[in-house]
Amino acid sequence: VQIYITNSSTHVENWISQKVFDRNCDTIGVDMEWKPVFSASHYSKVSLIQISTRDDCILYHIHHSSRSSNNQVPAALQALFENSSIRKVGVGIHGDAKKFKQDWGCDILGRVDLAEVVAALGHIDLTSLKKIAENVLS
Repeated sequence: VQIYITNSSTHVENWISQKVFDRNCDTIGVDMEWKPVFSASHYSKVSLIQISTRDDCILYHIHHSSRSSNNQVPAALQALFENSSIRKVGVGIHGDAKKFKQDWGCDILGRVDLAEVVAALGHIDLTSLKKIAENVLS
């Protein structure tokens, strides 16, 4: 797996075009991170977006992007997230999507929460993606 790390909106747009759209990916992995907040007087926006395909992964520091001051999501990222025919898979992805919409004004459509999927299998530790993978793949 190739891992790319960037804060460039141009790089993330090129990566999405080449690795997702040009390859007709129908499923991607998505995770988001933000600084934890322990006070009601502080707020932290989604700052890191991880997108994975079968062969590649990009870590996009959206908060440090040149467009972050305008609350602009790169066009290719918005097109990807709002394309309901491409499944976005992750643990807790519905919560990530809600926060991303609140912070950046962009919907994430076509979501599949792995915790919900594996819950149907019963008796699986759903506390983390690592635990889910251990249970499902072993």
